[in-house]
Amino acid sequence: MRLLGSVKNLRILMASIGKSLPNIGWIFLLLMFFNVIYTVIGTLLFAGDFPELFGRLHLSFYTMIELMTLEGWNDTARVVMTEYPYAWIFFLSYIAITANILLNAVAGVIVDCIMSPGTEESKEREIDMIARQDEMAKNIERLEAKIDELTKRL
Repeated sequence: MRLLGSVKNLRILMASIGKSLPNIGWIFLLLMFFNVIYTVIGTLLFAGDFPELFGRLHLSFYTMIELMTLEGWNDTARVVMTEYPYAWIFFLSYIAITANILLNAVAGVIVDCIMSPGTEESKEREIDMIARQDEMAKNIERLEAKIDELTKRL
C-alpha cells in the first residue's frame, strides 16, 4: 500500500480506475440486459435441437457468456448453423453488440478517467496562464499611460 502512495503515476492510475467504477457498473448492467435478452431468444430458438447448449436458461446464459468472450464462438455457431442456416444473424448481432461495442466501452471509460487528471491539471494551468496574461495586459496599459504622460511633459 505504501508503494501505491509513493509512486505518483501509480496513484493516479488507481484513482482513475476507482473513479471509473460507477460507469463500468452501468455498462455491466447494460451488458447483462443484452445477455438476458439473447439468452431467452437463444433458448426459444435452439433449445429443441441443441439441449447441451441452449436446453435451459442457465445453459443458454453460459453459452452466451462464452460467445461474448469469443471463446469458441465459431464452433458453437457452426454447430447451430447446421440445423438453422440463418442463425448467423443471431450470433453475429450478439457478438457485435456485446464483444465489440459494450466491452470496448469499458476500455473507453477507463481511458477517459485516466486521461481526466491530466486535463484537469492542464485546465488549471490554462486558468493560471490567463490570469497572468490579464495581469500583464494591465501592466502594459499602466506602462503605456506612463509613457504617454512622460511624452506629454517633453
